[in-house]
Amino acid sequence: MYQPLLNQAHLSVGERKYELAINLYENVLERFLPNDLKTAMYLAKAYYWKGDYEACKRLILRLTARHPHNVALKFNLALCLYEQANKVSHQEIRRSDQTRESIGYLRHAQKIFQWL
Repeated sequence: MYQPLLNQAHLSVGERKYELAINLYENVLERFLPNDLKTAMYLAKAYYWKGDYEACKRLILRLTARHPHNVALKFNLALCLYEQANKVSHQEIRRSDQTRESIGYLRHAQKIFQWL
C-alpha cells in the first residue's frame, strides 16, 4: 500500500520537512508507481520548495521527455528556471559564468512563458 507513504509525504511538505518528503516520494516511485506522472510532479514540487532547483529541473526534463505534450510540465520547467536564475541574481557575490548561465535560464523561461 503506497497511499500512507504518499499521505505522509504530503504532510511532510506541509510541515516544511522537505528531505523527508523527497525520500518518501522517491520511495513511492521506486517501489509502487515507477511511471506515475502525478507522484513525480509531487517530487518535483518538493525539490522546488526545498530550493534544489537543479534537481527539480532534471526531474522535469526527464518527465517532459516522456510526456512532451504536457503543458503543466513546460510551465513548471519555466518556473523552475526563473527561480534558479532569481536565486543566482540575489547572491551578493557571484561569478560571471553564474551570471551568464542565469541569463540563459531567464531567456529560456521567457520563451516557454511566451509559448504558453
